[in-house]
Amino acid sequence: MVKPQSLSRAPGIVSEALHTLVSQIPTSSEPLNPNPEERVKSLAKMAALKAAAISGTFTLPPGPFGMATVLPDLLAVWRIQQQLVADVAAVFGKTSALTSETMVICLFKHGGAALTKPLFARQDHEIVVQRIAGRTLLQLLEKIAVRVAQRIAAKSLSRWLPIVGALGAGAYAYYDTAHVATNASELFSRNLRIQSDSDATDAPAEAAIPPTRATRARRTKSDSKPTRSKPAAKPRVKPESGESKSKGRQSKSAKGGRKPAPRAPRSLEET
Repeated sequence: MVKPQSLSRAPGIVSEALHTLVSQIPTSSEPLNPNPEERVKSLAKMAALKAAAISGTFTLPPGPFGMATVLPDLLAVWRIQQQLVADVAAVFGKTSALTSETMVICLFKHGGAALTKPLFARQDHEIVVQRIAGRTLLQLLEKIAVRVAQRIAAKSLSRWLPIVGALGAGAYAYYDTAHVATNASELFSRNLRIQSDSDATDAPAEAAIPPTRATRARRTKSDSKPTRSKPAAKPRVKPESGESKSKGRQSKSAKGGRKPAPRAPRSLEET
């Protein structure tokens, strides 16, 4: 069995591999074809067979030896699918539309439609691909990597059944590559417009990618926390006027038992 620590590290490793994958767009030697649909079918079949053979071969080593081949298996299949996307774009004459966003759409639309949906939109008779900032693309790949890590956990079980596991892994790679060809054909066969880089701002990922359940839970928890109100400031006592101060001194002297000094008698001359 795969160690829990290795599975917990899988999303981070996969997201780094995905970022490298979609950042390096391959070139294609395929010319513009007057009958692109037939050529795409031929390219898809060859790529699917190649992916099935490679994935099945990686699954043959039994037990712990097979565990080390899980990630290389996925990377090898992704490379084949990535070249397939570039070839399909060249057949339709849309090589200039190959970007990181279109690559993500073609590779993962069938397995994560909710995640790739914000990347493109249909307007009239064309498809507009939304360019996103680099930080937002990284967060999108991290979400895709979580799903891929679940596939890694499932594929690790097949390493303990080499023959059956090899057949299952090969069939899945064939099926997955055929879906990639369908995604690429549907995208590049339409009137395609890539939004300019100046429109892609470094906005938070929540504006382009739907928040996960954990994100919504954190928001709800932060909103429900009570806010502490500051204690009201004590009113300042105004200084007493001279008259009030004298009255205060007289009242204090009265309380203390002190008698006022007697006044001198008035002289006869004054009277």
